[in-house]
Amino acid sequence: MQVFTRISAQYHIQDSILLCLKTGEETKASLVLGLFEKNGSLYNALPEKIPTFWVTAPTREELFLGFILNANFDITTGRESLVKSSVRNRELAQLIGENLGEVLYSLFCASEGNWQALAKTFGFTNIDEYEFWNFLWKELAAKRPQ
Repeated sequence: MQVFTRISAQYHIQDSILLCLKTGEETKASLVLGLFEKNGSLYNALPEKIPTFWVTAPTREELFLGFILNANFDITTGRESLVKSSVRNRELAQLIGENLGEVLYSLFCASEGNWQALAKTFGFTNIDEYEFWNFLWKELAAKRPQ
C-alpha cells in the first residue's frame, strides 16, 4: 500500500487502476501496473517519466517498461540506478521472475470461470478476460526497452 500512495500522489495518476502484483516473503517485491479502461480496451496509465525501479522510494532510472518494480535491490550512491554489476541483483531478479510467474498463475486460476467477479473487483465495466490477459502480456512480456 505504501507504493500505491507514493506513486499516485507524486505522479498524479487519476482515473486509473493501480494493479499491484506482490511476491512472497522470499523476495518481497511489488510489480505495479497503472491501467485505465476505454471503449472495451485497457491502456497503460503510467506516465513516461516515472522511475522503473524503486527501493522503497524511486531511483532515477526511467526505462518506461510499462510497469514499476519495487524490491530490495542494490542501488548506486545517489539512487541513480540499480548496481549493474551486482550478483545479488541478478539473483533477486531471477527469484522475482519466478515468484511473479506464480502470482500470475494464481491470478489466472482466480479468473477462470469467475471472470465477472474478478472484473468487478478490479472495477472494470466493459473488459473481457481476453482483453485483460492480452494487456498484461503486452505490458509484461512483449515490450522491450528501445
